[in-house]
Amino acid sequence: YRVSFRKEGASTLYDVTKPDETFTKTELEWDTQAIPEGKYRVRVEASDEISNGPRDAQKHAKESDAFTIDNTPPQIADLQLAGRRLRLRARDTVSNVVRVEVAYDGRTEFRPVSPQDGIFDTSDEAIDEDIGSLVPPGAHVVTVRVYDAAGNATSREVDAK
Repeated sequence: YRVSFRKEGASTLYDVTKPDETFTKTELEWDTQAIPEGKYRVRVEASDEISNGPRDAQKHAKESDAFTIDNTPPQIADLQLAGRRLRLRARDTVSNVVRVEVAYDGRTEFRPVSPQDGIFDTSDEAIDEDIGSLVPPGAHVVTVRVYDAAGNATSREVDAK
């Protein structure tokens, strides 16, 4: 196999595998950390050239549907906790925000909170929710964690009094 990629709308292909590499596995782990964020397509070319002479070798290529590379976590803006009313904006530059959750005092049991409009369906979501049932009375450190559709997460803390 030979694997290459291109940015959506561009024609230039870049190799994922080395040009002289004989890649025979049917799965490839591809670290996209060095790839700029955006929409991409992958092209896989299969060949039987290592089993056949040049005259008899067969090749076939297929290109994927467009997919998103998103390596940057979302941002949490305008974070406020007044009493037990949590307000914030969760934003991502590439993917939709898909989950916002809270925990308190270093606990690992995060609980989801809902967006103001009732559905996570955009890259900019507002949260305005009473979290009194999730955080007991008294002084606590509340951790807010936000995920985007690519699985990137970020968290911030705010004091509850």
